[in-house]
Amino acid sequence: WLLETDKVHYSIELYTHDCRDEEMKISEATVKVVEGEDIREILFLPPDDFQGLARVNFEAEKDAFLSFIAEVTFGFGESKTEEVKMNYHF
Repeated sequence: WLLETDKVHYSIELYTHDCRDEEMKISEATVKVVEGEDIREILFLPPDDFQGLARVNFEAEKDAFLSFIAEVTFGFGESKTEEVKMNYHF
């Protein structure tokens, strides 16, 4: 969303297709920002009923080597954890 000389700005979005089944709806979602083995920050995506779009912004130094791990919990109680691939557009 914005590029400065020494920082990279990330905009992380989570969206779902229309889901009427309450058990299949996303009930909670976070993205962990990991640098090496340390969790640098945990971003909590606002639920916004998870029917459309949830968005959170994050800023980091350009030379930071970061991983982003998403954890999503569904209405039926199970969760899924997966590394998020970031696309860079300069």
